[in-house]
Amino acid sequence: MPVFDQGYRAYEGPRKTRGVRWWPITRACFLATLRWPVFVVLGFGSFFLFYRILMAYAAGTGAALLPMPGLLTRWGFGDGLFYQLLSYEIFPVVLVLAVVGSGQIADDIRSGALQIYFSRPISQFDYVIGKLGTVLLFGSFLTVLPGLILLIACAAFAPDWSFLTGNPLLPLKVLAFSLIICTVLGSLVLAISSLGNHSRLVGLTFAGGYFFSMVLGKVLPRIFKDPRWEVVHLGRCLDAVGRSFFSSGDPVYAPPELAWGICASLTLLSVIILSRRVDAVEVVS
Repeated sequence: MPVFDQGYRAYEGPRKTRGVRWWPITRACFLATLRWPVFVVLGFGSFFLFYRILMAYAAGTGAALLPMPGLLTRWGFGDGLFYQLLSYEIFPVVLVLAVVGSGQIADDIRSGALQIYFSRPISQFDYVIGKLGTVLLFGSFLTVLPGLILLIACAAFAPDWSFLTGNPLLPLKVLAFSLIICTVLGSLVLAISSLGNHSRLVGLTFAGGYFFSMVLGKVLPRIFKDPRWEVVHLGRCLDAVGRSFFSSGDPVYAPPELAWGICASLTLLSVIILSRRVDAVEVVS
């Protein structure tokens, strides 16, 4: 006969809607994390979109709006404009995930809310996917949404339909690079959150780790006289992964194969940590 904690009773009723049981978790966590720091970061990230829209307008109309001559001919309406936008949005994504993702699991572990979650028809998989859906949703506000808005702006400002017909795979490239950014950073912040009990400490650890990798990405290439060492910078590592999708953009010296391996390893390690930490406190009948 199973022994339950006081006040706990396992759910023994029918389990339906298997594929969407994670959605209530995502919705509740999304609404709970809508605070003023989130809107500040979203506003900061929108600046990069606004500047690229001005570039697209100037390129389409021939207006001299930008102070740097040759910038329009360099970026134009091609892949480089979108690659540069998503590359610059990585830092705002780190900031917004440090705010909304730091307490996703740490607060539940500290308050013992996991027992409440698992007393309902929610599995460990549903819980992890629900939490991951929250951080992916916030991350998409700074990656997928700006990319699509810029795509519409470029199509509107282009003198003809050659932009759309000449870049049929551009929406898929934007979506793929955006999902990689959000998945790698989102799974990483959730893994750190599962290891801590205080959301502020988790947020500082996540943001501090990113800044530390940035410093190493600047220092190590100069120490070893090899620019490929910038791959230790998580932002440049993601840039190298995205560079394999886009045919033009800022040069990245990090080897793309190594960058793919690092991003995949970080994501896999984060998933393993999540599964171990959540399983260690899961209440089973």
